[in-house]
Amino acid sequence: LDLALFSLGADVHGRSLAQALHPDPAVALPMCGLLQGDREHVLADARRMAAASYRAVKVKVGRGDLDDEIQLVRDVRKALGAGPELRLDANRAWTVEEATAFAEGIRGSGLTYIEEPLQDPTGLPALWMDTGLPIALDETLQVPEGQAFVRGWVAAAVIKPSLVGGIGRTLQLATLARSVGARPVISSAYESGIGLRGLVALAAATDAEPAGLDTARIMQNDVLSERLPLEGAFVDVPALLARPLTMAEGISA
Repeated sequence: LDLALFSLGADVHGRSLAQALHPDPAVALPMCGLLQGDREHVLADARRMAAASYRAVKVKVGRGDLDDEIQLVRDVRKALGAGPELRLDANRAWTVEEATAFAEGIRGSGLTYIEEPLQDPTGLPALWMDTGLPIALDETLQVPEGQAFVRGWVAAAVIKPSLVGGIGRTLQLATLARSVGARPVISSAYESGIGLRGLVALAAATDAEPAGLDTARIMQNDVLSERLPLEGAFVDVPALLARPLTMAEGISA
């Protein structure tokens, strides 16, 4: 409903949704590639994305043996070369001891940030102080009291508009993040094409950090008859937002 109302307001004023959210939104939005699957597939995709000039890629960690994941991160960095940012997401998988060992193991890998490494987020500031690990917030931002964690030790705020409370709340969190020197990164929560279109506009309106919208590749079907052109290192924001939205057969608008 939030997205529909903002989109309607933009249409009434003859603007794109991105222009309604920001007076000068980004025209080319960089994408953050998502690396997942078995080791060979992850490394092959890392090489492909580096060759395609992706500015950032993300790897899910906290799912397997700690030493194996440390080696995977090192191998991904080698496959990427020095160019793309390397982001990790642990989804609150570890104890302080495990996260500390991981931080030591990947030292020197050129990590941009890791999302939510601890099972208990109250330990994140101390982990940052003890290890220097660049930390991003994600799940913590999805509860009202989470914004109290947005302080100078935070490297990035990974904002999922569908989960934090909509467009207004997203813009508020992005402003808060910038105020403490953290990067606001718009990320998806497996939305359909309708939701992803809104996320493109929000990312273009909030500093145009490489956006976590590569979940679109995983979806086998969509509510739209034509899938949004989200595969690639960059998205043409005006062209994407100008596309007519046609619902897939059998889905009522």
